[in-house]
Amino acid sequence: MRVLSILLFMAAAICAQTNSVSLNSIDSVPHSQDVPPLRKPPSDNRAALASETDSTNSLDTANNKLDLSHGLSPFGLALYYPIQIPSKKVPIFGISINAGVGQHIRVYGLDVGIYNSVVQSIWGLQLGMVNHSDNQVWGTQMGIVNSADKEVWGMQAGLVNRSEHVVGAQIGLINDCGTLLGVQFGLFNRVRNRANVNFWFPFLNIGF
Repeated sequence: MRVLSILLFMAAAICAQTNSVSLNSIDSVPHSQDVPPLRKPPSDNRAALASETDSTNSLDTANNKLDLSHGLSPFGLALYYPIQIPSKKVPIFGISINAGVGQHIRVYGLDVGIYNSVVQSIWGLQLGMVNHSDNQVWGTQMGIVNSADKEVWGMQAGLVNRSEHVVGAQIGLINDCGTLLGVQFGLFNRVRNRANVNFWFPFLNIGF
């Protein structure tokens, strides 16, 4: 019995010493070598691009909204811009008369004179020698030269008509646009962005 007790005691001592050595060896290993640090996955460029695009679109939308922070006026009178009442920043709801050159942010109604110009859009009729919109026309331009930098939803009628996009009609001696959904009547008619047929048509040109 004494011999068995001595053997059990020696076995327990050996096990305890082995566990101590194992723990010490683990603690001695630097933590930086245990597991490599996790790297954050790269950000999704598409999401960033979509966010940037949304912000740009919201900015464009904000620029096209009707701004009444400067008030509005039922009447405008211009001699030669900037000599006019009210100022360019005030939209006109009614009639704008331009004895020389007049320019307004927007006109809802009639814009009549020698040189009529709007910064954003005309909703109604521009009637004069030269009619121009930096942005859109919703209605009709009638004059010697009619021009819209972006869109016409309605009609241009004059000697020279030009717009980037037309939904409606251009009637005149020279009609020129980027895209057309409608008709052109004139001696020279062209739709610039039409594939393989970017040349002048006489008399009638149809876009669809």
